[in-house]
Amino acid sequence: TKIIHVQGGILIKELNQQLASPEYNLALPTQGAQPTVSLAGALSMCTKGTGLDFQCLSSYVSEFSIILPNGESKTMTRQENEALFYEMLCGMGCFGLITAVKVQCVDLEQLQETTESCSFSRMITDLSQIIH
Repeated sequence: TKIIHVQGGILIKELNQQLASPEYNLALPTQGAQPTVSLAGALSMCTKGTGLDFQCLSSYVSEFSIILPNGESKTMTRQENEALFYEMLCGMGCFGLITAVKVQCVDLEQLQETTESCSFSRMITDLSQIIH
């Protein structure tokens, strides 16, 4: 199923190394530019995706465990209450401490980064093409 269950405090960099091992050959579907952030931190900040096909990292989470401000431990799933699920998940840490996460991964691929400079007016004119 390519769903992993990991501790929230794992750094994205460490998670990437473990997922990319020959044993798993997996990757997160999207991630932020800072590999030294924890997975829970990236989820709390609603780390964005890129383009139309890559949503924010939180959209790939199926379940997470959280310690609420009152000390209660709770496991949240999208099926229970989708609105509250995303509010807590992307809540910038205001709702509690994310301790564990189940997240959907994808097969590992080798990506190539391409950077191109363009004027603002060209970007606006060609925005649809650039996004795709």
